[in-house]
Amino acid sequence: MTSVLLLAVTLAADPWITGPKAAVEWDRPLTAVFENAELRDMLRKLGPERHLAVILDRRIDPNQTVAFTVRQESLRSGLSRFAESVGAEFVLTENVAYFGPPDRARWLRTLIVQAEREFSPDAAKRPTLVRKTIAWDDLTSPREIVDQIAEVYNIRVENPERIPHDLWAGATLPSVTVVEALALVLIQLDLGWTCDTKSRRITLIDWHEPELIERTYPPRGKATVASQRDDWQARWPELSITARENDLVVRGRVEDHEQIARTLSNGTNRVGRGDAPAPTALSQRRFTLNEKNVPARAVLNELEKSGAEIVLDQDSLDAAGADLDRAVSIQVQKATIAEFLQAVLGSVNAVAEVDGLTITVRGKR
Repeated sequence: MTSVLLLAVTLAADPWITGPKAAVEWDRPLTAVFENAELRDMLRKLGPERHLAVILDRRIDPNQTVAFTVRQESLRSGLSRFAESVGAEFVLTENVAYFGPPDRARWLRTLIVQAEREFSPDAAKRPTLVRKTIAWDDLTSPREIVDQIAEVYNIRVENPERIPHDLWAGATLPSVTVVEALALVLIQLDLGWTCDTKSRRITLIDWHEPELIERTYPPRGKATVASQRDDWQARWPELSITARENDLVVRGRVEDHEQIARTLSNGTNRVGRGDAPAPTALSQRRFTLNEKNVPARAVLNELEKSGAEIVLDQDSLDAAGADLDRAVSIQVQKATIAEFLQAVLGSVNAVAEVDGLTITVRGKR
């Protein structure tokens, strides 16, 4: 007998929630109890029924009986904890949650970042990679799914015969780039790819771990490069951390650098600088956004993904009573970076200064 108690949040009118709103939904407190439920049914109730996209890796048994309880905990946190209990890992990409084997899932986001660099070497163009929706019905073969991806994004797969025959359950990948679509499908087949960006042709190859991402960080406060390196190496022994002139060079996965950034954001510190070519200066960009009830922090996170560096003066924010997690409504069209940040931060009692690609956020005096 299956027992289900679910206190759901209000659903949006759109078929799928994406972008900053999706991040809000994944972090919204939830109470849910599942007993003797099939894994696929449980994920469908917690994902698609809430308009959030979830894809279950074909190597995870969808019919296994599971129990899951979450009480006033975010869906993101709850499913991450649950995944560990069944020997899987839960990973959120931009708009899709992936539930798969840990030895593959832990590399998914890093694979996407590195593949986007290969597919679009010009860093200034990466944030504008076209996003489209890929969907398939039950009993669709992975070859048919890859053919759909190729047609939708106008690419050519040179050796599709490498895709093994199988029949998959239906799923939707809403608002994904070509790289995200390929990664979410091919990782399940232990396949990767190389691409010729000029001819838009890809060649399927055996899956392999992507290269680690290298970023540099200045020492914190009065720490020396050597002392900061020793401190970080003790805290994160699995990372490669070396000194280069006045900076620390860290090689790791996307999640590793995010962990460092969260540590640094506790005070007035800069987050890491990528090793890719510099994105377009913020002063040269124009911003259009129409969103309601999204946290200011989620919007800043989206800016960070486009190459900006976010510096939080936490002492100043605390003194001003500024709350970056407060929901804001933003409606701007072709705004300058100053106008855009005013729209984001004005109602949360914060201000921002822009210097090149660096945005320093302080409390309003």
